[in-house]
Amino acid sequence: MARDSSKPKCYQNVRDRAVHCIRIGHYSVWIVGALLLGLVFTIISLLVLHGTGRDPLWDSPGMIFSVLTGIATLLGLAFAIGSLRESIYISRILTFRDLVREVSMLLREASEGKSLVKIVCFSPALGNISYPGEYERLREALDGIEKLDFIQMVCLDPSKLRNFYQKYADVCPDLYVQSEVNSAYQEAENLITRIDSEGGLAERKGWDDLPMFHMFFTTKKGIVFLPLSDYPYLFNTSASPYPVVLTQPKTAKRVEILGFVTKEPPLLDRFEECFEFYRVKLT
Repeated sequence: MARDSSKPKCYQNVRDRAVHCIRIGHYSVWIVGALLLGLVFTIISLLVLHGTGRDPLWDSPGMIFSVLTGIATLLGLAFAIGSLRESIYISRILTFRDLVREVSMLLREASEGKSLVKIVCFSPALGNISYPGEYERLREALDGIEKLDFIQMVCLDPSKLRNFYQKYADVCPDLYVQSEVNSAYQEAENLITRIDSEGGLAERKGWDDLPMFHMFFTTKKGIVFLPLSDYPYLFNTSASPYPVVLTQPKTAKRVEILGFVTKEPPLLDRFEECFEFYRVKLT
């Protein structure tokens, strides 16, 4: 059967919606601040005019102007707060430390609340070769969870996962020795085996069946991210299905993250669509 190579509509929707909300957040903070200052000015004007005790409301142009200004300010403030509320649902992830903290928190909350965590990734052992120290924090969180039966995951099949880790040694032999690569690969396979054996789901796919970004989400919170330092040059080969999106020096043993955390229901719905698309995609 031919593989369905069409792109999911949710791919574009998730990106556009995230950019929209982040931009709105920047503008809304300034708008709310300006409107609050306007409201304070209106209240002071009303108090000053009222304190004179000279004219009733309908005979005082200044009082009428202040009342109308106050009403307009309150309406503007209501709209601005609504926009700000939308943006608060999204926060950025720019460091691997922040990513590990957010993923660990998501897993603990899901295990305690008995809710499903759905994952789309190359390897669930995040950073275990590029940032082994940070990965230890994630492994501690996983070790503290009795059963991983609440995880449903789509990740690389065994041969492609080994190839993924091998690229580190092939591309950066001065930074990653073969023993590190073998250990990192085995750690990832052990985690996948644990998820499977404890009642979770681990669907294994090839390169062409997974996106470059990664997703961890529940019905209440979602995390989407893309490592920007390693992937561009790891996949900078003629056989790679991925384009080079950023040029980074090959001497820096680090991972930079571009991602976000969201609790916005429309985005979480799009994540669900993406997960189902990649889960059922035929190899």
